[in-house]
Amino acid sequence: MPDININGYPFISQSGTNQPQLSSNIDLDAHFNSRRAYFTAYKTSHQTGVTANSDTKIEFGAVEESDAGSFSTTTHGFSVQPDKLGVYIFLLSLSVFSNSNNIGDAIPKLFRSRDGGAETMIAGNYGLVYPSSHRHFTVHLHYITTVQAGDVYYAYGYVDGTSPYFFNGDGQGSRMTCFSGYKIY
Repeated sequence: MPDININGYPFISQSGTNQPQLSSNIDLDAHFNSRRAYFTAYKTSHQTGVTANSDTKIEFGAVEESDAGSFSTTTHGFSVQPDKLGVYIFLLSLSVFSNSNNIGDAIPKLFRSRDGGAETMIAGNYGLVYPSSHRHFTVHLHYITTVQAGDVYYAYGYVDGTSPYFFNGDGQGSRMTCFSGYKIY
């Protein structure tokens, strides 16, 4: 069996015997944790004041994150740290509600600002309800992209209906509207 190296450091070596041995000079936790990156942001209350038939930034009240970057509950965006660049999968669950029972569409959207530029849509997923007489509807978005230094990612929602709002959850479950990102490569 040949020796195995990770980033130039011996990981498994024969060391003159027939039995492979783990090297004592590599810290596996540090190695893998330096590459791991994720965040999850979620609503802590319903977001009222959503304008029907218009893109509205989703405001998240709490975040769980690793050292992947910075998710701001002020700007509601995820800024990628320079040492965490790579390929990410973003997941967005948008739960909408209207007391008028007339929701017909719900569209979760992923927006990106590159190098401080305008927030522009890079992905969306159309959820159609027919007939448009629903009170509550949830739709999801999954998107894989290569992130770059200076990127900030935001979740937006689009919904029709009278006085819609983005739903946080109830006794059946919380965190119904949430936004996550995971570095996959």
